[in-house]
Amino acid sequence: MNRKIALSAMSILTSLALLGGATFALFSDTATSVENTFSTGNASLPIANDVESPGLYGDSIAGVSFSDIAPGFSEDKDFWLKNNSDGDFEMDVTVDLASIVAGPDLGDDLMVGFRCDTDQDGLGTGDTVIAAKSVNTWGTDPAVDLATIGAHQDPEVGAGDVSDQDELLCRMTASLDVSVGDEVAGESVTFDGVFDGTQVLLL
Repeated sequence: MNRKIALSAMSILTSLALLGGATFALFSDTATSVENTFSTGNASLPIANDVESPGLYGDSIAGVSFSDIAPGFSEDKDFWLKNNSDGDFEMDVTVDLASIVAGPDLGDDLMVGFRCDTDQDGLGTGDTVIAAKSVNTWGTDPAVDLATIGAHQDPEVGAGDVSDQDELLCRMTASLDVSVGDEVAGESVTFDGVFDGTQVLLL
């Protein structure tokens, strides 16, 4: 009886050893995702003159020119900024004055400020406002946060749609206080308004 049990156990072990070394053929298949492409967008912040609605956008617009200004002078320059980026992101915009050439007294007295229609109900209350400061102060201070412009939208998002935040109406105001005296007589100021747009990271 013990001999039969031993033979049976040996037979089982032999069968298990054969099974352990066997190779099974299984069906298989492969799926492939082909030609995966990743391309970067770009940041694009063109500017346009205000002619009731945005004029032709470009990299720059002609500035204003006023002569024979006097104490009490104040003038506005309206313009548009647009987020025309190839990418679905907002842009934070800063403003600065550059290439400043100013008479010593007029540079200290000519005040320049900005505002943008961030609530899209016309320039007035509720706008983002950059307090006016002298041209010479602009030249020594860092750029100032102006506004955020919404993500670029397709043209079919109707004109005038309040959700269309990729265009922003802004205004530059230059003024000379009524108390300014003869020290500014015969002086002039020129400068460039520089607007830089930076992508808002989506967190």
